[in-house]
Amino acid sequence: MSVRVGIFLDSLTVPRWHARVVWDLLKDEALDVSLHVGDERETKLRGGWLYRFYDRLDRRLFAPKEDALEPVQLTAPETAQAEPEQLDVALWLRATTVPDDLAARHGVWAFRFGEGDEPIAYWETMRRDLTIYSALENVRDKTVLYESWAPIDNVAVQRARHNVLCKTAQFPGRVLRELARAGKPEPRPQRAANSRGYPGSLTTAGHLVRHAWRYAMSKIDHWRGAPQWYLGVTRNANVAWDELKMEAKLEPPREEFWADPFVIERDGTHWIYIEVLPYKTERGYLAVLEVDESNKVLSKQTVLDTGYHLSYPFIFEHDGELWMIPESSAAKKVSIYKCAKFPNEWVEHKVLMDGVNAVDTTLHEQDGTWWMFANVAAPGSLWNWDELNLYYADSPMGPWQAHPSNPIVSDCRGARPAGKIIEKDGVLYRPAQNCTPDYGTSTVIQRIDTLTKTNYDETRVAEFRAETASAKRTHTLNFHRAFGVVDLLRRRR
Repeated sequence: MSVRVGIFLDSLTVPRWHARVVWDLLKDEALDVSLHVGDERETKLRGGWLYRFYDRLDRRLFAPKEDALEPVQLTAPETAQAEPEQLDVALWLRATTVPDDLAARHGVWAFRFGEGDEPIAYWETMRRDLTIYSALENVRDKTVLYESWAPIDNVAVQRARHNVLCKTAQFPGRVLRELARAGKPEPRPQRAANSRGYPGSLTTAGHLVRHAWRYAMSKIDHWRGAPQWYLGVTRNANVAWDELKMEAKLEPPREEFWADPFVIERDGTHWIYIEVLPYKTERGYLAVLEVDESNKVLSKQTVLDTGYHLSYPFIFEHDGELWMIPESSAAKKVSIYKCAKFPNEWVEHKVLMDGVNAVDTTLHEQDGTWWMFANVAAPGSLWNWDELNLYYADSPMGPWQAHPSNPIVSDCRGARPAGKIIEKDGVLYRPAQNCTPDYGTSTVIQRIDTLTKTNYDETRVAEFRAETASAKRTHTLNFHRAFGVVDLLRRRR
């Protein structure tokens, strides 16, 4: 039996992100969707004149292609415009308050951003909050059906706003598909809200002065030396996560950076596979470093240079062979490579997924099942930091089946993979990137509590930060026995 969903709109001319909501639901055969169009109302101007001026200017300067707020004319089929009648779900997308007499079996659903009743992403950007909160809530019983945390933008409110709207547009479809599959949503208590409202002109002026000052300081800091990733290594990795100390640095030349290290051992020698990004081309390729017992780099050899950006060279062994899955989202595919001649000759063996914007693919085998973790961006999103998808197969060659709970994590504070899955005392731990308030702020350790073909759950247990005099960020952490390697960000010397 299909789920009957009524979508309530002010008109058929809607912002693009509302159109994405409608399109996503209309294409789902398990849903019986109807559109309920009210009287189109003129949008009331809110906030002081300076805020309104800044908002228009910011959007004009920074709105991306297919802006989430751009007006779109819906052309819905005639059968999708019936009157509300015994709805299972009422999705409220109108600008007015939900009427008391609107009812549905599973409640009336509406979106919330931040503290509610405030400009989306404005306060978070101006106050440099860590994240932007968004949720799909049931306004009848005041519960949260789905929630997520998106990154802020250091410069433009509009970019952050566009990004969070594109992602949030996917929430109704995710909850409704779970409703159709499991029979009922699993709500959580609604977060307390303390709306900051729309700023007046004086408040906006103060925000803009501080915002401009921060931007100027960041430019001055960049002029003092561009950011450069380098590697830290330790031969005493068998300690607690927060006790990890890097004993040596592996330094790239000034014209490039080294990041995303993965390590293997052959005949007592450690080989570290890395992303190399020359500043001249700003296009990454893969290389391998040979490191001796004194942590000295003996050689650096190119591994893969495809003409499009590569990073995150995930290395693993299977059936006596060495395999690699590099991050190749620039080519919109996930490919697996086979080592033809160790350490630097590799050939593409198979395309595992095509036409997908997936980054940092990480495989793990458990009890005969192979699991693939990869961040996959929501349609239209600007960044790929906060939506972790899971797939499973009987072999690393596939075919890969999507997990029904995808995305299993929707949180820029710990979604994107940061290295191989680690097993300690029978427990699995997933290194993940904390991308707040900036990309690669730290590496968090997520304990995997449930990993089945129907359920996934994890808990954060630790965090590794690169708080040293020279390094302030880190976003990859890998081990081979007691040998550990991380990447660290500093100012280029």
